[in-house]
Amino acid sequence: MNEIPANQGEIFPVNMNLGETEKMLIRKVVDKHGGNISRAAKELGLTRASLYRRIEKYGL
Repeated sequence: MNEIPANQGEIFPVNMNLGETEKMLIRKVVDKHGGNISRAAKELGLTRASLYRRIEKYGL
């Protein structure tokens, strides 16, 4: 069994490292907010600058 259920019925692979998990989460939240960085940052509990740094770090 490689997967565990998460919020809203989504499935997240157990074997992902922290960086991969963060990258996936950022991508999902930015997509959810239609690319609106301010809204995505607020949902993630980050400043816009911090979110931009992570986007650059992961090449998103």
